[in-house]
Amino acid sequence: MPLSEGFLRAFAYPISYPLLRRVSRVPSAQFASTTLLTPPAAASTVEVAPMTVPKIQIGQLWKKNDNGDIYLVTRVYSEALSTMVVLRKSGSESDPLVRVKADRSSDGQSIPGFAPAQTEDKF
Repeated sequence: MPLSEGFLRAFAYPISYPLLRRVSRVPSAQFASTTLLTPPAAASTVEVAPMTVPKIQIGQLWKKNDNGDIYLVTRVYSEALSTMVVLRKSGSESDPLVRVKADRSSDGQSIPGFAPAQTEDKF
């Protein structure tokens, strides 16, 4: 059964288009008092400290993430396919040494719970 001309005219695009144009014309004064859910971003600077170094070496300084204490790397050695790091709290020789397993990634090596205390890229 062929479709009637009135049926085709009711669903034709040019007839629906003026309806869409009328809906899109909304006065902006209605929305002037509304607040944005997300405020626009302001200009800011962020300084990112590297969490890894190419190689952990004796004499490097590392800052503990929990309390900000500075630790000195006193020994680095391999133990069963992993790298172990011995740290001593800077300025106190009587405190016990901290032994931590170093993590390896494609960026370099890192010590879990610590961040490099030096801001230079090369140690």
